[in-house]
Amino acid sequence: MNAVQPSRAVPRQVPVWALCLWLLLGAHPGRAQHKPTTKEEKPGKSCYLFASFRKDGEDGLHLCWSNNAYTWYSLKNDQSFLVPAVGEQKIMRDPCLYQGPDGTFHLVWTTAWRGQTIGYSSSKDLVHWTEQVALPVMADEPDCMYAWAPEIRYDATQKDYLIYWSSALKSEQRPDSTGKLRHYARTYAVHTRDFKRFSKPTLFFNPGHAQIDASLLADHGKYLLFFKYAYRGIAYAVADNFNGPWRETQPPFTNDDWEGPWPMKVGKDYLVYIDNFKSKSRMGAWRSSDLLHWTDVSAEIHFPVEQLHGSVLPVSGKLVQLLLQQSL
Repeated sequence: MNAVQPSRAVPRQVPVWALCLWLLLGAHPGRAQHKPTTKEEKPGKSCYLFASFRKDGEDGLHLCWSNNAYTWYSLKNDQSFLVPAVGEQKIMRDPCLYQGPDGTFHLVWTTAWRGQTIGYSSSKDLVHWTEQVALPVMADEPDCMYAWAPEIRYDATQKDYLIYWSSALKSEQRPDSTGKLRHYARTYAVHTRDFKRFSKPTLFFNPGHAQIDASLLADHGKYLLFFKYAYRGIAYAVADNFNGPWRETQPPFTNDDWEGPWPMKVGKDYLVYIDNFKSKSRMGAWRSSDLLHWTDVSAEIHFPVEQLHGSVLPVSGKLVQLLLQQSL
């Protein structure tokens, strides 16, 4: 999680010469376009739902939808579906929305820049939510600095849910090449069947260097764990089992400007949504057909204004249609 950079908007009415100058000096045509297309599509049989946040997460959960994973439309006029009410700061950053085998939607999120809790709530329809709970996942580590970017996956082998997140301990800060102390963040995890009782937190991914924002993708009997290699860029590790052990196979395929990856398969391609937190337009995506050669395809992606990182899940077009009706 990095500090949110201010976005720049084009005035509604500007002279042609001024618009040209703005494009020359400040626009990023190679980045994702943060505006909807002029005519919104109708949901197909199968769609995608993107859960994200705005600014510093003060107003909570935002949802948008897509037919093709490239052009995205806001739901509820880009208003919040769930306002955060728990945690040290009562914000909602890095929301991960996941649908369990029984159809229930589970949501976890970052509740604070500093603290030991993550937020949790669930819903059957994405409109009505259970009472929010601050899960004290790192309460047994008094020098824990933060619990960031939690995610949920269902472990079919153990028939329970895995929740994992990024944390760093004050006692484990390490100096960089200049001697400056840096957070030594790693990925921790717990298992639960009912989101009331949890296993003890354990290290889920410990590659020997600091990393944050881990995100898991099942892929033809193997598992890919994408993450932010601290101060370098987005990379991934591979495992034969859901819970590891993990092995890193390639160096980062982006520079350090990117964070918050969410990987998925779209057709035969791997598509990873990533937040370029140093750019004006923020959200983008990288694509690969073989996990070896990666291309920045942000210019092909169209997001709502002020879209930030989060999570994506496949849903039925019927659900999207119901959500669109709720937005009227």
